[in-house]
Amino acid sequence: MPQPWAEPEQFPTGDTAAGLERLRQRLLDLTPRNRLLHFRHPRASCLRIVDELPGVTFEHLVTGRKFVFKPVPDPPLSQYGPDGTKPEVKDFARKLEIAVSWDLPQPGAASVAKMAHLDQSLQTLHYPAELDTLARRLANAARRAIEESGTNMLYLALGFLEWSEEGETQQVRHAPLLTIPVGIERQRSSEGGPVKNCLYYTGEDNESLGVATMNFPQCELLDELLDHEFQRDAVAQSYLEKWEREKEPFFVKNLENVQGDERDVILISMTYGRDARGNFYQRFGPINSPKGHRRLNVLFTRARKRTVVFSSMDPSWIHVDPGPELRRYRARAGALPSRLEPADRRDGQRQVAGGGRPVAAVRGPGFR
Repeated sequence: MPQPWAEPEQFPTGDTAAGLERLRQRLLDLTPRNRLLHFRHPRASCLRIVDELPGVTFEHLVTGRKFVFKPVPDPPLSQYGPDGTKPEVKDFARKLEIAVSWDLPQPGAASVAKMAHLDQSLQTLHYPAELDTLARRLANAARRAIEESGTNMLYLALGFLEWSEEGETQQVRHAPLLTIPVGIERQRSSEGGPVKNCLYYTGEDNESLGVATMNFPQCELLDELLDHEFQRDAVAQSYLEKWEREKEPFFVKNLENVQGDERDVILISMTYGRDARGNFYQRFGPINSPKGHRRLNVLFTRARKRTVVFSSMDPSWIHVDPGPELRRYRARAGALPSRLEPADRRDGQRQVAGGGRPVAAVRGPGFR
């Protein structure tokens, strides 16, 4: 017997746009807990760079160039302390004429003439073993985030704004000015040399998008709400204009008219869920027809790179034909131990199921 569905206190009621705006205000955290306003540079999950030019680094990264994290070389034994410990990495870096200040050099400064600013490396303040451990930890954490959430959470921050609350001049906070989605690739030498940790631009902030819904009323609603949001967001407007020029405009379409459209990423909104009384009806529109599985196959093959599924529906609730195809896709999209199987290769990515949250991100075209 299904339990009655209780409306949470935060659920938007009345006018949809006004309800979403209230939720948006709740999500906007303006306290120091927000790491985009107050970043603390944790040593265990943050790799800081020194003696580089932000503009050069940005330009080369977004045009496809990779950078290798460069350690401070291990000092000779003669530099070790009486107790056999290495000197502080900053002290030894200064002896090697490495600028150790976190304030990056400005264009036009004398140090800008250094060829080190134009090479393929990014200088860090870590000895080789420490750098390798930290880079490996970050790479593994980024990979797990993609596998578990379908989202890259590794970013390069270029430049920080120093600020403080009024009346708290002693408490200086740092807010990142520009963030770039990146990945870390570990390259092993064929000759058995040290592993190189390479930073590269992942480019997922530059992908074409499409939204697919399961029925026309939902398609109209999402289209209206998104249009309202786009009109007040300059970044979103710039994104729309870019992909208009690229001949792959953003779209919101329903199941019956999405055929023939492909985008890098497709967001699928499942629509179906329990009503206020906790009832779940076996009504899936065109999917209930004898050829419903064909419509699903079209839907699941619209993405070149990945598909993200939004659903508050448990796959076990589906009991009608041709429901098995939808049930199997939804179940495997939200499965914790397994991966989705794209038609061409087994490199699916998943996200933990949750009410109204993304439950899957599938890389690769198709679904078998």
